[in-house]
This record gives sequence, C-alpha cells and structure tokens, in this order.
Amino acid sequence: MKNKKSFLIIALALLAIATLTIHFAPNNSKLAVIDTEESEQEASYIIEEPFYDEESEQEVPDDTTHLAKFKPKYWFEDFNTEVYKGEPAAPDFTNNPFANDQEFVDFITKGCEKNGVNFGGHYTIIEKGCGAMCEHIFIVDRKSGKIFTHITLKKNDGEDGKYGYRYCNDSRLLIANSNLLNADNYYITAWRIEPELYKWTGKDFKFIQ
Repeated sequence: MKNKKSFLIIALALLAIATLTIHFAPNNSKLAVIDTEESEQEASYIIEEPFYDEESEQEVPDDTTHLAKFKPKYWFEDFNTEVYKGEPAAPDFTNNPFANDQEFVDFITKGCEKNGVNFGGHYTIIEKGCGAMCEHIFIVDRKSGKIFTHITLKKNDGEDGKYGYRYCNDSRLLIANSNLLNADNYYITAWRIEPELYKWTGKDFKFIQ
C-alpha cells in the first residue's frame, strides 16, 4: 500500500510538470534543423518567429531566422599594401567642419595616439559608438594628417553606422558588421543585416560584397 501511494504521488508530480511545460511554451516559435549545403554537410538552426518592429511596436513577418555561413569573395591579402614606416603625422584640423568642436578634436587626437597606423598602410581608423549595434568610423591619413570625417558605407542603408569592423594595417579591405561573425564565420540573420566587404580607394569606401 505504501509503495502504491508513493507511485501515485510521483505520477501526479510528473503530470503537473508536463502541464506547466505545455502551458508556458511559446506559441509562435519553432526550432528545427536543416542542411545548408550538401557538399559540406553543414546544419543550422532555424528559429521561426515574428520580427518585432520597435518603431511601429508591432510584430511583422520576417524571413526565417537562421545561422548562416559568411563566404567572402575577398580577404585581406587580396588588397595588401605596404605599411608606412615614417613618423606618423598628427591629425590636421585645418578646414575641418568640426575644428571648433574641442570634444571632436580631443577624440581624434587621442584616437591617433592610441591606435597608430592600423589600416590601409598609412591610415588610422578610429571607431565611435552611435547606439546599440552601431559604430561610426573616422579615418586619418598618417602621412598628411588629413581627416576623413564623413565616411559612407553604402549598401542599402545610406550613412548608418555598422555593427563593428574588422581591418588590419597592411590591407585596404574593411569588413563591416563584423561583430555578427563568430570564430567560424557564422552569423545569425535575425537583425536583417549581414557582414559586408568594402575596399578603400584613397578617398572613400567601395562596396564589393
């Protein structure tokens, strides 16, 4: 009798747990696994759920969110350039539209002192946050001191900032939205953005992928 009572208590407890699990499970999400490429036998997780638009405060239909593999057509070695070995020039604020903004002057000056030549052979990239998942960049030519203030990375979103950057001192290649990528170059497509490749022309960036 005692064993039967214990068994009944355990059964009721399991039933209660199952009921709570069903009750609190999301109604609008589903997890599945698919093969992304037969040749590589890769699998990615799909999360089917509405995309929430903060401006309209409404859920809007979105493409299936999944883990995607970024396959760049170019890499840093494709745009190699020699690194400048001379004395780096200080930033030149002559005729700069923000020359009277002391906060901007200090920001650029300290950025050059901290980073040195870190891009394209003789340039310093300085990053500045512009909100959640958003960063702008400024570029200083360390041969002439010229400051490139209005950097446009145009794909479809005009002059908006990007979600992180990846670059190196001996290449003219810039990877935008690089914070999306993990160590294996996978990224989640949930935010309707993807990694982008740009090459530096000496005056601005040209979108190449």
